[in-house]
Amino acid sequence: MSFSDRSRHDINWSRNSIDRLWNYYASNPSYRHQYFGLQHAKDIVTEASKQIHFGNISCVLDYGCGQGHLLAELIKQRHPGQFFHGLDFSATSILEAQILLDKLNNFCQLQHINTLPSPYSDNSIDLIFATEVIEHLTDDQLIDMLADIRRILKPNGFLFLSTPNNEDLEANKTICPDCGCVFHRWQHLRQWTAESLSEQMRFAGLKNKSIREVSFAPRWRRALSFLKPVHANTLIYVGQLPSP
Repeated sequence: MSFSDRSRHDINWSRNSIDRLWNYYASNPSYRHQYFGLQHAKDIVTEASKQIHFGNISCVLDYGCGQGHLLAELIKQRHPGQFFHGLDFSATSILEAQILLDKLNNFCQLQHINTLPSPYSDNSIDLIFATEVIEHLTDDQLIDMLADIRRILKPNGFLFLSTPNNEDLEANKTICPDCGCVFHRWQHLRQWTAESLSEQMRFAGLKNKSIREVSFAPRWRRALSFLKPVHANTLIYVGQLPSP
């Protein structure tokens, strides 16, 4: 009997296995340059500022802040009176983010959480970033996260999301040679398109302001994509919580 016949199986992600994977990535210096936030924090802020007037924003939350690269960029471009929050389910990521943000004039408070709801008060946040988060969530986790976001956003507050567009999930799967477990190397669980994302956000009670596909790869990299595929194009979504 072959190895694949005997042992190959899809992973059943648990809180422990997810924490184990992301704590490993966060603590391994060789992976740091692969974080989306490190590569594209400036791009994210640029895209957000096209549709959101940051001068009117006082309280910002990075929901799934990882190692804090987006928060660092936001702090560098901070407007007077702005304060920032970051939360993540990985304790190691929060420790790494704290080290990074302590080097700046720290206008940020970080939270490590294990469960939802988050510790923020109702209607307390003007702008929430959730970049490269929703592709990692089970159905129950997605419902809980969007309910939490709706709870803590102020009326007319904004949600800025990014996620891979129409990702080929199979292309990033690998296998553990020890146990035969097959898993997506970045723990992606779902594929999003503009249509499915728009429908999900409307169902969550948000008013869709815009959704579009962008490519953050440099022009020279896109021109050479016939030699090596570039990172999957990214969906950028901006939504707003309607007033009561």
